[in-house]
Amino acid sequence: MRLLHEMLSACLAAVLLACASDPVALASERYRATRDASSLEVICGALRSGMTRSEVEGWVGEPAYSPVPGQDYYASDRRSPEGIYGLVVEYRRLERDGSVTETDRLQEFRCEAIGE
Repeated sequence: MRLLHEMLSACLAAVLLACASDPVALASERYRATRDASSLEVICGALRSGMTRSEVEGWVGEPAYSPVPGQDYYASDRRSPEGIYGLVVEYRRLERDGSVTETDRLQEFRCEAIGE
């Protein structure tokens, strides 16, 4: 039993150390707590097309707003005359016939001022 406890403690310490040294994990934690724009920029730099919705939401949480199914907005604490700085994610794919299909995979994303 003692060996199991020591092994679990070592695994927990390794996970905590990995999270502490991972800039995306730190940015995710800070963004989710404070909506910090600098943290959102770090996350934007790490996003990749093809990520699952659950992976994206694992970093940024639930969206602040979804104007249409498959498009989500994440707001930050930065304001400007152009709007609120935020992340816009698209899970919608434009098909060859012009139709739009909602997917569970990140198709496009951009960090920009979102007009109010």
